[in-house]
Parts: sequence; structure tokens; C-alpha cells
Amino acid sequence: MQNRDGQQHGWQDFRKIRLLEKKLRDSREKEGRLSNVIEFKQPKKPKEPRKLSPALRKALIWAGVVVALVAIWGWFYVTGG
Repeated sequence: MQNRDGQQHGWQDFRKIRLLEKKLRDSREKEGRLSNVIEFKQPKKPKEPRKLSPALRKALIWAGVVVALVAIWGWFYVTGG
């Protein structure tokens, strides 16, 4: 069996893989996690979008009304309607 470079696979390659797997398994056991145990974690709750305070909301509504009235007055002033 050959790899992309045309070199033969040898038993050394498989031995390296086995050693890496053993190191990974050993490191997990040192951390207190077994390699055959799946950890289920609760997903984090998404943050609620920030809501405007009632006073700021009222102020924005009134500012919008004033801007609309000024725009209407300006339209009639310019067009002479």
C-alpha cells in the first residue's frame, strides 16, 4: 500500500499512531476523564436583548412626533401648500 508520495506504509506508521492514541488516552485519564465517557454539557442560554427603559422609549416617541411635525411644516412652507 502506498501513500500520496509513493512511499510504502510500514508498521512503524501504525505504531506511531498507536503511541499517539495511548498518550491521548493517558492524558485524559490524568485529567480525571475516562476516554470512553461522553460529557454532556448544558448549552449556555442566549442573552436577552436589551430593552429600553420606559422613559427613554417615551422620549424617542415624542422626538419622532416632533420631527414628523417639523417635516410636514417644512414641506408646506417650501411648496406653498
